[in-house]
Amino acid sequence: MDKNQIIEIEKHIIQATIQKDIKALDVLYSEDYQYINSSGEIITKQYLFDAIISNKVQYTSIEIKDEIIRFSSKTAILIASLYEKGIFEGIQFNEVFKLTRVYIEGTNGKIHVIGSHLTKLIQE
Repeated sequence: MDKNQIIEIEKHIIQATIQKDIKALDVLYSEDYQYINSSGEIITKQYLFDAIISNKVQYTSIEIKDEIIRFSSKTAILIASLYEKGIFEGIQFNEVFKLTRVYIEGTNGKIHVIGSHLTKLIQE
């Protein structure tokens, strides 16, 4: 596992999320994936996929900047600025977050995201 692989996975996550490609996201996220959103809610993989499929959330733009990636054994941690635009429950949003994402490399050599955490940043 290296920095280029993690960056490629992030590109795939962004593309699949915008295009609502649940099949691609299913391969990238572990079965027990958990996402803690900026409101402190714990979101499961299935809940996230249901929200994307149902159009509860529609992303028009997702961008990651200022990536810092650290490695330890078969684990990687990404910390980055995340810029998201879209519509959530009929209301437009344009938000900036600090993203922390954890990846593991399985015994089969495949890399999966096992967890994510967002903190909303104050925009000036």
